[in-house]
Amino acid sequence: MNSTGALRPSDRALIQKFTQAGFRVVTISETTPGRIWSKASIIVVAPSVSGAAMQDRFDNETRPVVALRARSADAIGLSNPSGPSGDLSTSTATIDLGGGAHPISQAAGLEGQVPLLSRPAWISYGVPGVGATTVGQLNANPSLFTYERGDRLADGGKSKGCRAAFPGDDVTAITDQGWTLMIRTLEWAAGSCRNDS
Repeated sequence: MNSTGALRPSDRALIQKFTQAGFRVVTISETTPGRIWSKASIIVVAPSVSGAAMQDRFDNETRPVVALRARSADAIGLSNPSGPSGDLSTSTATIDLGGGAHPISQAAGLEGQVPLLSRPAWISYGVPGVGATTVGQLNANPSLFTYERGDRLADGGKSKGCRAAFPGDDVTAITDQGWTLMIRTLEWAAGSCRNDS
């Protein structure tokens, strides 16, 4: 969560959904020293977190990290901040999962055009590195992408653990199908972390 330590509505929605999915959730401020995170099995960077606060924070982190906003993905090397990443203001958003071949799509039981937002909202996309596997796109822009351990990141480094970027900027607007996709992304990162079936 953000540096003030105050939970935003989006943080509360994440906690509720993650808890319902069986995750034990511990909220930690973006300014908390990394050693306090040592017992976490997966780290989720909430949309309320400042991308700048995450700069180089996970370079040597071996646990899975999932970023729910493009600015955070940029800061931790998952997408290229100098590329054409950004935010889209959209009245309706569908994420294109293609044929649904990725294990995340398969676990979610989703393929093709899937409604992501239930109302107009901001949503982000990024420019993943050459080692990334794109799972889904918004308006032909990569928005859900993953890295296995050892894959080349957008910042040129190698991923020390599973990494994923998910377009979760405004989680209060995400559809049930979008939530399913997000939960399956977390499960993928915390589990198999394989981009093939």
